[in-house]
Formats: sequence, C-alpha cells, structure tokens
Amino acid sequence: MSNDLFIRASRQKTRFKTTQGALTVEDLWDLSLDSLDRIAVALDETIQKAGKKSFIGKRDRQAASDELAFEIVKHVIDTKIAESEAAKLRAVRRGEREFLEGLLRERQTEELKGLQREEIEARLKNLADTVE
Repeated sequence: MSNDLFIRASRQKTRFKTTQGALTVEDLWDLSLDSLDRIAVALDETIQKAGKKSFIGKRDRQAASDELAFEIVKHVIDTKIAESEAAKLRAVRRGEREFLEGLLRERQTEELKGLQREEIEARLKNLADTVE
C-alpha cells in the first residue's frame, strides 16, 4: 500500500506546504518528528474543514491531494517511530551483550587465577609447543 502512495505522490508531484516553503516527499525524511507532526496536524485540519466525505459523489482534486499528502506524512511518521524504537532495542541488546561478554571474561580470568602452579606451567608449555 505504501508503494502505491509514493507512486501516486510522485505522479502528482505532491508538495507539502511548510514555513520553510514547499517540500517534496523526499524532504519529509529529513524532518524531525515534531515538524512532521505539525504538517500532519495542518493537513488533518484542512481535510476536516473541507467537509464530510461522500462515498457516492466525486471528491474534488484538492481534497484528494490533501488526503494523499496526509497519508504520506503519517507513513513517514510511523516509519521513523518504528526505526527509532528498533534502534533503541538494538542499543539495549548491544549493551547487554557487552555486559555479558565482560562478565564472561571475568569468569574466565577467575578460573585461570584458580589454576595450580603445575596446571599453569603445563598450559604454558602446551602453548609454547603450538606456537613454535
């Protein structure tokens, strides 16, 4: 469905009115969520002011254009939120992984510290034999 939105928008050369001027669909991806929210609110207000929808009558071109623009902005917002949440989850998992790896290194160090002198010498000899 989202592909259809973007195809229609590119064919209609959809532009988004902002205080920075008219923006293209591509420009939306560079905006903050707050800016996107303001655009979505403005579009929603415009759509609401246009009146009730009719499923038997023809929609005027501007109403159809506003609805398309609104759907695109909503899609960009939803995508950016999902990407942000995924990035946060990756960061949490990366932190947990690093913590567990550190814990494992500590356990390995503790195990090595617990070796008897003879065991240490044997391991060193074994390492020396495999290196040469």
